[in-house]
Amino acid sequence: GGWVKDCYGESVLNEIGHNVIICSGVTLGDRDSVVKYLEGMEREMEKESFKKCERNGVDQGVHNVLIHTGALADRGIDVVVHDQTTGRVANMQAGVAKFNGGRVVN
Repeated sequence: GGWVKDCYGESVLNEIGHNVIICSGVTLGDRDSVVKYLEGMEREMEKESFKKCERNGVDQGVHNVLIHTGALADRGIDVVVHDQTTGRVANMQAGVAKFNGGRVVN
């Protein structure tokens, strides 16, 4: 929650803090949707107020705010969030990967 709190304040953290954290490193979509997503990320990070919170990994906070506040849906992006244990991609840092014979199977 630190990235969200530092960049957007306590009120936004309270609004979205109950949601699952979604890794920005695994973002997939068609070309138009990804371009809109990147434009949204850029617009947030170029705000003057953003300078106070810039640090390593802060894109995670922006990513989660855009998703959990509905800002991406407002831009016409149909967001689908896959669960870590059933989706096609496993974020290894989440520690929920399932192995079978030395291979990740989830």
